[in-house]
Amino acid sequence: MTGARAAALAALALAAAGCDHVLGLGDPTLAADGGGEAPDAMPVGCDGAGVTTRQLVIDAIDTPTNASEATAGGLDIDGDARVDNTLFSALVALVQAEPAFDVQPTVDAILADGALLQLLQADLGPGCATTTLYAGEDRDLPVDPTDNFSGDESFRIVGNARGRMDGGRADDAVLAGTGGTAELRLPLFAGAAPIELPLVGAKIRYVVTDDGAIEGVIAGAIRSDVVDGVVVPSFALSLQEVVARDCGGTAPTCCEPSSSGHTMLGVFDDDGDCLIAIEEVASDPLIEALFSPDLDLYDGGVLAPNVDGVKDAVSIGVAFTAVNAFFLSPAPAP
Repeated sequence: MTGARAAALAALALAAAGCDHVLGLGDPTLAADGGGEAPDAMPVGCDGAGVTTRQLVIDAIDTPTNASEATAGGLDIDGDARVDNTLFSALVALVQAEPAFDVQPTVDAILADGALLQLLQADLGPGCATTTLYAGEDRDLPVDPTDNFSGDESFRIVGNARGRMDGGRADDAVLAGTGGTAELRLPLFAGAAPIELPLVGAKIRYVVTDDGAIEGVIAGAIRSDVVDGVVVPSFALSLQEVVARDCGGTAPTCCEPSSSGHTMLGVFDDDGDCLIAIEEVASDPLIEALFSPDLDLYDGGVLAPNVDGVKDAVSIGVAFTAVNAFFLSPAPAP
């Protein structure tokens, strides 16, 4: 075991022990999550008269660099009045032990080059809010990502909705509701491609800023069976794509020592064949710790938080900002 790998595992063990943090989303315009749900009397699911529709594109996603930021990107998913964000708390521990795990530069790059366009429609009514996510496509010909976040760019919606979350509204603040669905696309390793992260119990909180943009948090949980059957295999394939890009040599000299591919092989290539197999990723102690379930959300396959005492999902959340945009095609029904 390498020194970096041992340090990363030790850091993950400390992260798994848990600790209390304070919420701080950069410029603290978003109040701390107090836990629980929006008040029962607060209407959810906005439609009809009095609803204003806002169309936006996510222009920044902040992956945490410390424990407080990990808490800032989470919400209370299971209703126990505690902020949940185990996956990114574990990633913080990894980054502190080994900087090569830092995914923020990759997130920034794929947003800047237009490879990650996530659209957000906010239907805001009196006391209620419905937020819908879509995948987007740049309509510039030729494609020009430099104006994607100008505040007046137009995008095409690709496919059906990628998530819907209902909640309450108080002035410029949208409050987390009882939980919906959301599909986030994020890389989980520096230099790797984004993978689909299907969230259950998904919630969103945000505030509308003076210029009409929004800043907030999207959070939810990934079921353990989905982690095993979908997320980890997709993660392994994204890692192997980077290895294929960076490494053309043969064992034991597979890659240039300074490349991302070299780092990934050093972590996951157990048999030294210059390849990363799904089985090597699935059985890796780092990955097992990263996706260790922290929430009891289901009882016999039915969504019923904290009933059977079996932890069956891992929590995840990210802080984000979004700017005004225009959708050229009508939004399909969620």
